[in-house]
Amino acid sequence: MKTINLEQGSEAWLEFRQNGVGASEIASIAEIKGAFSKRINTLTEKLGQKRMLSSFEQNIFAQGHAWEIAVRDAINREGFTFAPAVVVSTENERFFASLDGLDASKEIILEVKSVVNAPKFEQYKNEVPAHYMAQVQWQLMVTKYATAILAFVHDGEVVRHEIKPDPIYQDILAQAGAKFLAELDAIKAGTMPSPIQTIRSPEIARLEKLKRMEMDMKIQMSMITEEIKGLAERMLDEHKASKIEGDSITVTWQEREGATDYKKACEDAGLELIGYKKKGSRFVVVKTKEVQE
Repeated sequence: MKTINLEQGSEAWLEFRQNGVGASEIASIAEIKGAFSKRINTLTEKLGQKRMLSSFEQNIFAQGHAWEIAVRDAINREGFTFAPAVVVSTENERFFASLDGLDASKEIILEVKSVVNAPKFEQYKNEVPAHYMAQVQWQLMVTKYATAILAFVHDGEVVRHEIKPDPIYQDILAQAGAKFLAELDAIKAGTMPSPIQTIRSPEIARLEKLKRMEMDMKIQMSMITEEIKGLAERMLDEHKASKIEGDSITVTWQEREGATDYKKACEDAGLELIGYKKKGSRFVVVKTKEVQE
């Protein structure tokens, strides 16, 4: 293991990440169940297509970072010396891990996960999800340490798991990481087609024109819909009626019960839905790029 003097989140750190495989990415790259991103998305990000985080995601990450510091400080008061660190493997310097905490004297690493969902936190008390296990095993592989503490925190409550290395699993992850980097290098070298293609053609120009027309029509339809809704509601309120008839239309109040979110209900109950999923399908989506001022 070699420590790299980089601050997590800095421009230098982000540039360093572009040419390697990190612990937080390996679950996506190895296509582990529960991974927060798809392998193709991780690949395109490495090729320069940056994903803009929503304000909600930014807020969640900020909360997670704050809890990371609080939990690390609390554990350090027990006699540990955990400090953030970016480390690379001595066997493959393109394999790295950005650690929430590294205690070099005790050769232990710390990973802190803030859990917003209370039922999931209860679940994590008893078992470590596959995507988090992959991340910690990668960290152990890179550092060659024998122990990792994985801490989950929810509303100030912390539960810890002690993780030991799994050499067979680590080898599987290493092979997935090496294959990913070989693919990335081949795309950059031009010997393999890129999943991102820049094309200028009459067909692209036509698609762009049609999308602009579609967006304009959606805006107009939205305005018309809002005007219809406003007029109808005002008429019903004004006449204190439940139904108004015209020559060719009727206006009525309609009551509708809220739909049941069965997926959320099952997740809250801890029920696994993967066995009930239908076969996936493939379809094309055409979107316009956001214009950044």
